[in-house]
Amino acid sequence: MGSGLKFRWVGSPEELQPGQFGILEPAKDAPCAGSTFDLILVPGLAFDRRGGRLGRGKGYYDRFLCETTGLRAGIGFEDQIVEEIPCEAHDVRVDFLITPAGIFPCAP
Repeated sequence: MGSGLKFRWVGSPEELQPGQFGILEPAKDAPCAGSTFDLILVPGLAFDRRGGRLGRGKGYYDRFLCETTGLRAGIGFEDQIVEEIPCEAHDVRVDFLITPAGIFPCAP
């Protein structure tokens, strides 16, 4: 996948090693997770109830989500849900929002 994001299989926390900024991550030779997932947890700075997501502006998750299949769930807090996120054609929407208050389906 040319998205810049690579997801890899990890069997236990002991398989993680310090990466950039000392954050634990899978080893570079860990098996690639492929492109089919049951559930993809998608971070964001803000979301709307139609599944719009505001990220960091580099498009890494949008490119990754275009190359994969699976249920897409935005994860965050209630105060990250706003009235509307401006979206363009290349922006990929999430199917659900997950917050501490519950799981909310997004309307198309």
